[in-house]
Amino acid sequence: MKQPNLIALLAVLGLSINLTIIAQPSLQWAKRFNGPVANDQGNTVAVDASGNVHVAGSSDGNNFMSDYLVIKYNSSGDTLWSRRYNGSANGIDVAVAIKVDASGNVYVTGHSQSSGTGYDIVTIKYNASGLQQWAKVFDGGNSGANKDDMGYNLEVDIAGNVYVVGSSYPVGGNYADGVVIKYNPMGTLLWKININESPNYPEVTNLVTINNIGNVVVTEGVTTVEGGYVVFVLNPLNGSVVKKYNIFTAPEFLNPVIGFPNDIVLDGNNNMYVVSSGNQLGLGLFEVHTARFLVGGSGTRAWDAFNQVSGSATISGVGIDIDLALNTRHVAH
Repeated sequence: MKQPNLIALLAVLGLSINLTIIAQPSLQWAKRFNGPVANDQGNTVAVDASGNVHVAGSSDGNNFMSDYLVIKYNSSGDTLWSRRYNGSANGIDVAVAIKVDASGNVYVTGHSQSSGTGYDIVTIKYNASGLQQWAKVFDGGNSGANKDDMGYNLEVDIAGNVYVVGSSYPVGGNYADGVVIKYNPMGTLLWKININESPNYPEVTNLVTINNIGNVVVTEGVTTVEGGYVVFVLNPLNGSVVKKYNIFTAPEFLNPVIGFPNDIVLDGNNNMYVVSSGNQLGLGLFEVHTARFLVGGSGTRAWDAFNQVSGSATISGVGIDIDLALNTRHVAH
């Protein structure tokens, strides 16, 4: 019998304004997706300029292994289309990130089991009608046991180039590196770089955005309990490093912000705001940090604020935003 583990999609809120100018959210619609056999999971959502809602995640197929799942709803909550992707190994495939460009094209990435190479990073482009334009499989070349390639996020520039970030084991490597991959609008691989800032630790490139002069900004985090991260600004033409922030050596920093990066946002001057979370080893202190890095110059940070809990309590960052006055707000749990 099918288990009642469903995607509950989406509680879309409209705002009504009363005479005291207080926003009162009201539920506009909620949708559920019930796949063919067992578990269905929504992982991420993107809304286009017309108010269409796009959801990506996973849904078990007839072999009880999950497939990529992408669903498009219109602004009224009607299902316009849904698409599945089953990797070559007929195994576990999970979409974890989604973007929609100005033309309504939909891009997803995640990890997919391939025949003989373990998990690979699979990135797919659909047009606005849900027709698959291309699907690209990235294999880092190391097919050893548990040495997988995992996609975590992606971004699309105004020309339709796609930047995918994740982790990948290099040939002969014992630890995962961060990886950044660039595809052109037709799905041709233009370049890829491995980021190996901390050679003796597992690393992952998990956040990506594009600043207002077209440079690609990514975060590379160390997946240890205490954590640590570096912000890279990359040249979009070839992936070369323009600047690094929060590095672990002089002259830029002797006391970098700890924690694994959870979210990043840029202001109009391309200054970078990062929320991260980690555990002060040996102290039993869980912390969420918010740091502002000034673009250019020596790479020093303007400030670093943190919330801290101790004992059995834990805290983890989720997201960050800034307003026009450059006030920051972060969400943690």
